Amino acid sequence: MANYKKASVIVIAAATGTQSITNAASAAALQFTETTDQMDYANTVNAFDGETFTTPYTGFYQINFSLYWGGAAQTAGFVSVVKVSGFTTMATLMNGAMGAGEIRNVSRVLRLVKGDQIRLYCAQTTGAAATPTASGTTLSIVRVANAG
Repeated sequence: MANYKKASVIVIAAATGTQSITNAASAAALQFTETTDQMDYANTVNAFDGETFTTPYTGFYQINFSLYWGGAAQTAGFVSVVKVSGFTTMATLMNGAMGAGEIRNVSRVLRLVKGDQIRLYCAQTTGAAATPTASGTTLSIVRVANAG
């Protein structure tokens, strides 16, 4: 347990609230403003730059994500966790339609290796460009366990 305690990682962020996701277009990397980027229970690090999370330790990481388009209804779309190296989809967090005013919350645990870089990519079809709101679109990444 002492070894794990020295290897805690937490990132908490909210959408910038200014990024416009084009209607019915290719996926775009979501942009966030971080409020916490902490490691080892005290040391502030730069594991997250607002778009890319770089894994500081090998381990299992829980990714929690909420999406809110404001009042727009989404007829189709997705949010995926993509590994930057090789542009590989690691997990699809959301897929399909969302009702007007709906907030979608998801959580997923992934095994990441030290140095892995991941981003969240989003595509949407609402009939117009849409902006993930800063108040309802949030991201947290927490290291929950060691991995060999």
